[in-house]
Amino acid sequence: MENFEDIKFIDLSKNLKNKGCLIDSSSIIYLDRINLLSVIVQNYKIKTIDLIKLEVLSNIDKQLNEIELLNNIEIVNKITDDNLNNFLPSNFTDTTTNQFSKISMTDRYLIYSSFFYGFPILTDDGVISKICNHRKHPYYNSLIAILLLLYDDLITVENAIDSFYKINKFGRYSDKIFSFAFKILERIIKSKNI
Repeated sequence: MENFEDIKFIDLSKNLKNKGCLIDSSSIIYLDRINLLSVIVQNYKIKTIDLIKLEVLSNIDKQLNEIELLNNIEIVNKITDDNLNNFLPSNFTDTTTNQFSKISMTDRYLIYSSFFYGFPILTDDGVISKICNHRKHPYYNSLIAILLLLYDDLITVENAIDSFYKINKFGRYSDKIFSFAFKILERIIKSKNI
């Protein structure tokens, strides 16, 4: 999430509308479960790699409410272990090798692709977040996505608060992250004089 304090929603909004971001399966599922995936996909340039789409489609336990939305998510060419050295520095995985060993091939390829294309990652996966944080690469979670929707007037304050409570029932956020997201929510509400 970069540093929560440093998030400038005006820049984030502009970046996601103009350039976009890569989304992982955890955020697709989280946003779908709180019925906000369609709002995100319709208003921002949301992209992913083919393996993420396959992973979501193959997970029968967590079938999407709006499965047809996957067709609206742009698929970018993935950077793999085989072609990694052609695109990223040879020492790319050196400092985070231990963390890279903890994630799936799909998540690894998503990270490689994100770095190569310069897209931030929308993820609710703790290990992906740690790798991005370690490499100072921009990443955001679904709480930030909810806040962005509020900032851009795509949802109401009531909807944002309701979404926070819904996502807290199944999301794996620390109390610190969740309470800080509420502080940002308060800041957005004050800035909009709601």
